[in-house]
Amino acid sequence: MWVSIDDGWCHGCWEQERLALLQLKPIFNQLNWLEGEETSDCCKWERVECSPATGRVITLSLYGGRGLGLDLPVLYINASLFLPFEELEKLYLWSNNIVGCIENEGPEMRFQILSSRLRNLELLGLSNNEFNNSILSSLHGLSSLRFLYLENNQLKGTIHSHELDGLNNLEELDMSGNKIEGFRSLQGKPILDKLKVLNLDYNQLKGTIHSHEFDGLNNLEELHMWGNKIEGFRSLQGKRSLNKLKVLDLSYNELKGTIDSLEFDGLNNLEELYMSGNKIEGFRSLQGSQQINTSIQMQSLGSIPNLRTLDLSYNYFNGTTTTQELGNLSALEELWLDGSTLRTDFLQSIGSLTSLNVLSLESCGLKGILPNEGWCELKNLQGLDLYSNELEGTLPPCLGNLSSLRYMDISSNQFNGNLASTPIPNLISLEFLNLRRNHIEVPMSLKPLANLSNLTDFSADNIVLDLDSQFWTPRFQLKTLIFGSSLFNKSKPHLPNFLYYQNDLEGIYLSGCEFGGVFPN
Repeated sequence: MWVSIDDGWCHGCWEQERLALLQLKPIFNQLNWLEGEETSDCCKWERVECSPATGRVITLSLYGGRGLGLDLPVLYINASLFLPFEELEKLYLWSNNIVGCIENEGPEMRFQILSSRLRNLELLGLSNNEFNNSILSSLHGLSSLRFLYLENNQLKGTIHSHELDGLNNLEELDMSGNKIEGFRSLQGKPILDKLKVLNLDYNQLKGTIHSHEFDGLNNLEELHMWGNKIEGFRSLQGKRSLNKLKVLDLSYNELKGTIDSLEFDGLNNLEELYMSGNKIEGFRSLQGSQQINTSIQMQSLGSIPNLRTLDLSYNYFNGTTTTQELGNLSALEELWLDGSTLRTDFLQSIGSLTSLNVLSLESCGLKGILPNEGWCELKNLQGLDLYSNELEGTLPPCLGNLSSLRYMDISSNQFNGNLASTPIPNLISLEFLNLRRNHIEVPMSLKPLANLSNLTDFSADNIVLDLDSQFWTPRFQLKTLIFGSSLFNKSKPHLPNFLYYQNDLEGIYLSGCEFGGVFPN
């Protein structure tokens, strides 16, 4: 129902917009809009959002079924069908197998026609379609656009920024999952001057990428190039190229050997560097020895003064690092070295990274007993992952110093002892704890975890009986509980009493334990 008073809006959706929506229904056959008096308020239709102040349509989510196993016909659309929605802010046309606008028609059928009326359009989602490079020129004039999503289409070759001329307010451009071989932006051209995020993941970029290729993107803060064939990256000190860049992702490319850290010299504001899944053996600085060193030489990365996140997982590192080398990364907050080959004394050196709050060392070949110094000095640490190493013995008392720890995964090692005698009960900030595939005995009642009021996810093996401690009221509310195995021998105890106080449980796995009695409803 709608009411118009002197061409104004009072209640329900606007009639001209309701009729315009019904014109779209035969084109986007996933829509389930019904005609009739009871369904006349199109603001209540699925995939439609209206402004509560004006009743005008502000969001259309006309996503289709491509990628869901549906056989969709090739679709050409008439962009002028969207002109009645004059206050439209977001238009999603994802996954419709759209090839382009109607063939053999003039510019009035292309997306640029939208600029004549849709002056509030900020987001255009064209992902998972079949658009080729001609889509770029058809967007000219959409100066209100701030977000443009073109991932998984048929864009090819080198993209030049002037092809997107007129998108003066664009802040985020996603062209991932295409066949793009290069991107060029010229210094001095005020095109895409407000762009902050550029996503070129999963394309066909190759060879060495130079920062000056992005010269005109003066305000770019994030550059994503994951999953290409890039062999090198060059940024020159003194150049303005990418001087505001905060995030650089070069993961899963073809970087190999020893990387000269001076290649990042011009990126003085870089905060996050992702280089996982390459074949990097180490880092060096031309200011020091030029001899290739296959140890993890992070001293040279001190030339990136504001670096906060460093992901070097799954490369070809094989060696050690020293306190001196790590000391230059004093601002580092997250360090990911999964899949590297490290000696356990690495953990003794890492205490100098006092700002660190995430340390991930999955599958690093760490062996022996955890040291009682170094890593225990990381008072700001919130996440610790030591999954799948060869660590053994009891957990050192200094672990209790990590009072900020919220996530801890030490599964798939050879730690031993009883949970009650470890420092874990003192880690009162813990939310996630995984002890599986160790030799740590865990009392069935979980009473040693009485003070862990924030705990939501707990996994362990080697569950043992402690019937004398069954009746207590836990402070935690678990979402996930995994008991992987038990040491009950022939006993079949009833379920632990603490379970009856868990109101937020989403998953419980007791496959390795033989409990008796009746399962609670």
